[in-house]
Amino acid sequence: MIKSSSDDSINIINVPYELVLRLFINFNITYIIFSETLIWLSFTHFQLSISPLHKIFLLILFVLYLVSVPSRKTVQILVLFITLSTSTIIGVFYFKSIESFLASFADILRLLLLFTSFYYFKYLVDKKKIGINFFSRFIWVSFYLISINLLLGALGFGNEQRSFGIGTRGFFNAGNDIATVTLILAAFILSEKYEKGWKIFLLYFIHFFFLAYLLNTKATLIGLLIIVLILPVYGNVKSKLPKKVFSKLAFLAFLFPLGLGVGLIVLTKINFWDRYLTFVDQFKGESWITFMLSRRDEHLLQGLEFSYQNFNFFNYLFGYSPGEFLNKIPFRAEMDPFEIFFYYGIIGLFIIYWWFIKNTIRSYKLNPQRGTDLFIYFRGLFITNIILLLQSITAGHVFMSVLVCVFLGSLNAITYLKHDERT
Repeated sequence: MIKSSSDDSINIINVPYELVLRLFINFNITYIIFSETLIWLSFTHFQLSISPLHKIFLLILFVLYLVSVPSRKTVQILVLFITLSTSTIIGVFYFKSIESFLASFADILRLLLLFTSFYYFKYLVDKKKIGINFFSRFIWVSFYLISINLLLGALGFGNEQRSFGIGTRGFFNAGNDIATVTLILAAFILSEKYEKGWKIFLLYFIHFFFLAYLLNTKATLIGLLIIVLILPVYGNVKSKLPKKVFSKLAFLAFLFPLGLGVGLIVLTKINFWDRYLTFVDQFKGESWITFMLSRRDEHLLQGLEFSYQNFNFFNYLFGYSPGEFLNKIPFRAEMDPFEIFFYYGIIGLFIIYWWFIKNTIRSYKLNPQRGTDLFIYFRGLFITNIILLLQSITAGHVFMSVLVCVFLGSLNAITYLKHDERT
């Protein structure tokens, strides 16, 4: 009897702690885009860089929760941390640079947030503590906050995305990261609106197309067009030639030039083209590939040359301390597979892309559930992962971005939902 009473008292203490911590984390994740605006505000007006503190804060919250519940994922996270930080820890003794160590640790936090956010939300889904309503709210709140920010940016507030006054990133510091998140949101929201009829779908497509123009990133514009091309195909993967295939193709043929036309009119009104031509003039004499990749190919070649000349067997397996690597090669390649290989070796590259491809395949296999409420989210996740897989190779800002890692880790837990979970 005494033991039972003791157990009851422990449960009474633990339940509020778990609930408060969970609600606090969920609130922080739901409004993480607003946090990015606060980070911009602190840096722009007070010269305070609180972004690293924000990363650490989120990571501590996820770890605290996973440690407090009966989950084996804490051990996996510890193993991941040790594996990813092997080159950094050894680099401290070899290079004897604390500054390099801190820079490397900040880099590792990005990938740890990818896995801790995923394990956290997967646990909540498995225990039925959250459902599709949370993920839907997370997507829509992020959409509204980004839209408001960028539309204010179009009116002259906030920061420019490029030099020469090209594009806008609103009240954000990391414009490329926001562009990738916008692409993620587009995949989910357009997947939902695709089932509502062509008028509402067209309205949201034009809106996202306009946001992509404001962000002025080639990857976002191309990714948005890929979303529109994949949607009708993926919706009928298991069926034969759909009856409305020709009307869908005609709809797409109509949609693209209309969205393009609206974008061209808006860009002409804001004097975009003169500024864009000034920007393009920088690439005179460069190859078409160099222009499309924004000189990433040049930075990649520098990194490959350095690795060929300096890597030993250990470096090929575990990578070269990120902070020290960037001291030698000051420009990031901004192509995620290569950056991950440079910093975390073949083992780190395998772990990250194995996790990503595994979840992508899982989201695709859920296609037979079309017709259920969750199918639009499974489809949105599949399209997101396919596009970001391509973007990670060509344009980066996927696994090397804290913000994108939190979105990817959180949303990939959707595939563990059941159709009746609406919390």
